[in-house]
Amino acid sequence: MTPSLRRALAVALLPLLLAGAFRPAMADKPDDRLRRLGDEFLSRWLARNPAEATRLGAHTLDTAPLPVSRTSLAEDAAWAHDFAARLDSLPAPGLTRPAALDRALLAARVERWRLDLEVLRPYERDPGAYLALIAGSVESVLERPFAPACARLELAARRLAQVPEVLRAARINLRDVPRERTEIAIERYAAVLRFYRAGLPALTIACRDARTQADLAQADTAAVRATEDFLRYLREDLLPASTGPLAVGPEACARLIGLERLDDPLGKGRTAVPPADSLLARARTVVEERRAALDSLAAASRADGTRAALEALATERPDANDFVPYMDRRLESVRDFL
Repeated sequence: MTPSLRRALAVALLPLLLAGAFRPAMADKPDDRLRRLGDEFLSRWLARNPAEATRLGAHTLDTAPLPVSRTSLAEDAAWAHDFAARLDSLPAPGLTRPAALDRALLAARVERWRLDLEVLRPYERDPGAYLALIAGSVESVLERPFAPACARLELAARRLAQVPEVLRAARINLRDVPRERTEIAIERYAAVLRFYRAGLPALTIACRDARTQADLAQADTAAVRATEDFLRYLREDLLPASTGPLAVGPEACARLIGLERLDDPLGKGRTAVPPADSLLARARTVVEERRAALDSLAAASRADGTRAALEALATERPDANDFVPYMDRRLESVRDFL
């Protein structure tokens, strides 16, 4: 599930949490049981994802710790398994239609989280999973004017101060990493360093408090050093040892595709997810069709383009005495585009 879709589902579920905070005591109807389950799930998920909570406007968790440990991942997996069983015990036929739609969204979100925790395991198999914690969590604070600039800088400094611990935990958690994911992560962590060194100062100029700026600079320095060390670890240690399989298997692919298809959330009339081999064959056919179309276009444009280029060179070729003035004219013709 893409980050935008994860956020969309979280936004869709947020009214369940808000409704639970203000409703009076009522009879224990199926819709009320669903609201309580929605409250419980969203509270747990936001507590485990404070950076996403900030993006969604739930600022009570802004100061929550960011690091992820094997213990916390195991606790989340056990909790999600138990929660899914409790949600399954609440049948959709007893709900109103809006509540049934909410239940379908909630079930999909729980299943997606379980797929991450039990099968995909991004915090174990993808170094890039930690980027949201060390960079996205800082951007989400500085880019959204939910508080005065200096207050947001103080929070950004606290999150930057956690970067060394986040990356220490990453070294412990990572195992069976596919080489492709490590190679991609190396490029992305290099971009994080550029963000810390160049992008971050541009986001902090609105606060002129010297103490706050000093605290941020100290935290930023520690974050830069930790990220440099982690990048060196990725290149020198993890990359040679990255021999894990990239594929997750047909069953996990089918589960993932089924969760991504939200066109019929109540499950009425939805066809079964095609087998992975069938989807792969269809994708390869589409790729070959697109490649043939592009090759045809390239061949046609190449013939016309080469001929036109040669004719242009023949007509615009300056003689030796006019070469410098010719180049001046050519440079002047593009000056308006600079």
